[in-house]
Amino acid sequence: MRLGPRRGKRGHDFSQHPQATPEGVAEAEAAQAPAYFADLNLDQIVASVTAGKKEYNRAPFFHEPLSSREAIEYRQEVMRDLEKDAHYDAVARFAGAMRSVREEAGP
Repeated sequence: MRLGPRRGKRGHDFSQHPQATPEGVAEAEAAQAPAYFADLNLDQIVASVTAGKKEYNRAPFFHEPLSSREAIEYRQEVMRDLEKDAHYDAVARFAGAMRSVREEAGP
């Protein structure tokens, strides 16, 4: 059985996002903060958003620019969804459960 691309609630094809492939993840993780980040205090925002979550190594994902309008709109949609308490709480519970699993599994 062949599965098609994962699609979001508005039909977004997740496989088209730069970070949907192992190569895209590796590229994003290697991204350094652009020079203008400090000028615009974006480095402080990223530090605040990623505080206490160093194990996820998410700061570089904020450094990688999005290359398509669809990717930008998708990210904005995700952020709007996370503004809803029920969605945020579900993601926080999931992340907490995953953290517990990693702690139990060890290095």
